[in-house]
Amino acid sequence: MEAQTISRKAFLKKSGLAVLAGLFAVKKSTEIVSAASITDNTTQGLSEEISNRESADTTLQTNIDNEINARTLAVSSEATARSNADSTLQDNITAEATAREEADTALQNALNAEITARTNTVNGATEAWSTALANEISNRTAAVDGEAASRANADNTLQTNIDAEAEARSGADTTLQTNIMNEATARSNADSALDTRLQAAETKLAAIIFEL
Repeated sequence: MEAQTISRKAFLKKSGLAVLAGLFAVKKSTEIVSAASITDNTTQGLSEEISNRESADTTLQTNIDNEINARTLAVSSEATARSNADSTLQDNITAEATAREEADTALQNALNAEITARTNTVNGATEAWSTALANEISNRTAAVDGEAASRANADNTLQTNIDAEAEARSGADTTLQTNIMNEATARSNADSALDTRLQAAETKLAAIIFEL
């Protein structure tokens, strides 16, 4: 009877140890599965973040390229338009100068003819006719001087407008370059921040793996 009691106690002790060992194995297996799940989730999150960043960088580069192409085309078109406008302006100035020269020549010829006519008319006439002729000469000369001054003022205004347009174009180009540099800096900062996050995630992943 005593031997049976001892055998029963040994069996119960052995069975208890087996149950404890089974429970420990189940707990360890659960921890391993949980850690593996965390690792998989972290890896998937990193992969998605990297994919999103690469997609965003590609989109950004495309937008920058499109903006550069658009600005380059706009500058080229503006330069062509300015060149055409300058050519047209120069043609107009040349035509106007030619017209003015022809008008001045015609005016001078008319003035000379008038002077001759007046001189022939007043030869031997009274002092009043000489006074009228001098007044006519003065008036014609003043008209020529006034037209010349008007042309000079118009040329000055035109040059001022050309200078203002050139300055505006230069300012717009400077602003565009500044915007491009700012965008490039922002992208560089974003990439640095992403690298920092990736390094932190890698450190965390390494710690989790080490704990396993």
